[in-house]
Amino acid sequence: MVKKYRPSSGTEGASFYETWCSECARDEGESCEILAKTFRIDVEDDEYPQEWTYDESGRPICTAFVQRGEAIPTPRCTKTIDMFDHQ
Repeated sequence: MVKKYRPSSGTEGASFYETWCSECARDEGESCEILAKTFRIDVEDDEYPQEWTYDESGRPICTAFVQRGEAIPTPRCTKTIDMFDHQ
């Protein structure tokens, strides 16, 4: 199970936003749905974005980050089985 990240204060949230969201292609033009969900859904809820988590060193990250200016990848179809082991 993924350990989900939620900032513990406004200052921590602003720092996370500055590091990840402000540089992310997903937050260009329209609002990022991942970011929006973190404001309206409790971290304990199953619907809270799993993209906000921790790396191997215990630092908070967004696994959906796409550098501003790069193309956002097309999401994988959840109805199609994965025939290859992606490690």
